[in-house]
Amino acid sequence: MTTADAPHHTVRICTIAGSDSGGGAGIQADLKTFLALGAYGLSAITALTAQNTRGVQGIHYPPVEFLRQQLKSVTNDIAIDGWKIGMLGNEEITSAVEEELKRIRASQVSRQSVPIVLDPVMVSTSGSVLLSDDAIDSIVTRLLPLCTLLTPNLPEAEKIIAHIQEQQQHKTGRNDLVGARLETGFKTLASRLRAARYLTEHGPEAVLLKGGHEPMRRADLNEQLETLGLRPTLSAPSSQDEYDSLSAGCSVTESSSQRDMAKITCIRADSTPYSLFLRSLTQQGGVRGESQDLVMVDVLYDRVHDEYTIFVTGQVSRSCTHGTGCTLSSALAVHLAQQQWRQREQRPIADALRLATWKSINYVHAAIIRGYEDLGSGPGALDHGVSVQRRGVLTSTAPGLLEHEDLHECSATLQVEVGKSLGQDPAPFTTSLLSRSLPLWNRYIGHPFVLALAQPGALREGQNRTTVLTSNTIQRLPLPLQSFLYYLKQDYHFLLAFSKVYSLASSLSRDFQLAGFFNTLSKSMALEAAEHVSLCTTYFGMTSVVDLDKEEEGTAVIAYTRYVMDLARGGGDLITILTATMPCLLGYADMALLLQNELTRLGRSSFASENSASDPLDRGLRVWLDGYLSEEYRNTAQAGVALLEGMIARDPPSPLKMERLQAVWNKAVGLEIALWDECLQFSDFQSTTKTHSYMGGGSS
Repeated sequence: MTTADAPHHTVRICTIAGSDSGGGAGIQADLKTFLALGAYGLSAITALTAQNTRGVQGIHYPPVEFLRQQLKSVTNDIAIDGWKIGMLGNEEITSAVEEELKRIRASQVSRQSVPIVLDPVMVSTSGSVLLSDDAIDSIVTRLLPLCTLLTPNLPEAEKIIAHIQEQQQHKTGRNDLVGARLETGFKTLASRLRAARYLTEHGPEAVLLKGGHEPMRRADLNEQLETLGLRPTLSAPSSQDEYDSLSAGCSVTESSSQRDMAKITCIRADSTPYSLFLRSLTQQGGVRGESQDLVMVDVLYDRVHDEYTIFVTGQVSRSCTHGTGCTLSSALAVHLAQQQWRQREQRPIADALRLATWKSINYVHAAIIRGYEDLGSGPGALDHGVSVQRRGVLTSTAPGLLEHEDLHECSATLQVEVGKSLGQDPAPFTTSLLSRSLPLWNRYIGHPFVLALAQPGALREGQNRTTVLTSNTIQRLPLPLQSFLYYLKQDYHFLLAFSKVYSLASSLSRDFQLAGFFNTLSKSMALEAAEHVSLCTTYFGMTSVVDLDKEEEGTAVIAYTRYVMDLARGGGDLITILTATMPCLLGYADMALLLQNELTRLGRSSFASENSASDPLDRGLRVWLDGYLSEEYRNTAQAGVALLEGMIARDPPSPLKMERLQAVWNKAVGLEIALWDECLQFSDFQSTTKTHSYMGGGSS
């Protein structure tokens, strides 16, 4: 029987941990996580705590024999597929857990060894000490050799390593040579790699060293990655991965190198939401502030396969962190058990561990930014229910962006106010689409056609137009005038077709708000076309609109506009139509920001050179670019994103529907690229659509 034919199995995960009367950590967090990720949760309680968001006011340890009784009662009746171990408290409990796990493992010789995830809980988020000193030695000597994955944060790792070194020095009279080189605090990436490997030498098959206590500056991280010999390259998530809300939004930048004969892979998602325009909205909304250049760096080392994986995510500027360690380790136990049960033998085990870790990190990240910040007076709790409903995309964090009672007036449609209510994931659907098409999106907004406009002498004649591309640098030459004129003429036809598409979408709308919005978009296409006519006649030597009309539609415009028209006329729903047109609306907002950044990078305040300050071609380019940088266009793009995200929030798509919408999006982005390809081919400008990454994890 194939994996696809196998009956569905809900994995049974048992947590051995303490309780949290405040509900944010301990077994309460574990059981919520198990349920949210599709597992059946069981528990054996090691300790009862009187606890809230401010701290732990009291701890009661039931008799250790009662803990043994809980474990025997559960395992005598139910087969456990995975274990999560959290708060242990003291040496007696730690020893009992080791003995019981060995007993259970011996009684299940016919079954594959199930994963054990150990979260060495020592101090709570609020600062309360939860582990006695004598228990640390018991954890090191008894539990580390049993566990599949150890998940310490930096202070916990430092304490465990210090204990190991102290014990070794006591026995041998000298420090461990490897341990002696470990940096206190693990502030550098290299020290974290060494620490993760060092910990696996004392038992665990793998170690996930969590870097949340010590974020890094993006520029410093990039420099350290360069030192390790890592060369970032863009890649989309594997087509084998499930299309669900936890893998969406985590499109990655991967790179590989060899260090000490071990493979290193770096997976980055610190550039979310992967759009210059959407990022500007979140920054304008005040959610990132001074922390926008800080990133979180977690290091996974797999001893069995001698592989490192570096996970990089953006810093979360919210205080909903109570129970993050419990939640992450529980998510890891679920994902590891699920992958083991499915027996994906075609996928190397190392990749399975990496995928389980990545999905768990993304689950915690999503739960934090949607967490309960106002729960109490201390650190807030996570929203463990972010993925309780199986859906293709997570919910938006920006109700203020999506809900407006005054949108029945068309003029108000484009006046969406930006505020701090945006949160850190205001556009999860759009971000998901971007994240799964990053290489394609970068080829679009960073197209040689766009970048050539920033070069001195753009739109001049009589130059060698060859563009030289190398693996490390792109030497660009100015764009020929005939390429840009051809683009303006083709874009005129494009705007007319899209105006019709939006009018058709208006006729398909079921309420005045949607009808008014699409009518407004249709009118905005007409206004943009009128501006094209003015631009061409004022700056680019055309006499009238006749010069634009007489130019026949090119292959690229025909392909794109007919594709979208077919979607609309074929009974396509409004979400599909908006998804197909959004690459144009959002893409030009991104393109304008990127082109302005490129001018700045080249040290140019405008398109004009010293010898052509009054040249109409340069002034025309400035007017053209300013149109897409204008507040009016930004409002239009923002309103389009807000409408699409609002429709998605009201009717969340299934994973299958998301796959179909992703295909529509990818097709539209590819057709946008084809238009600029065609414009370059119209002249003797030799080019390729290979470009650098402007929104990948390597950007600083």
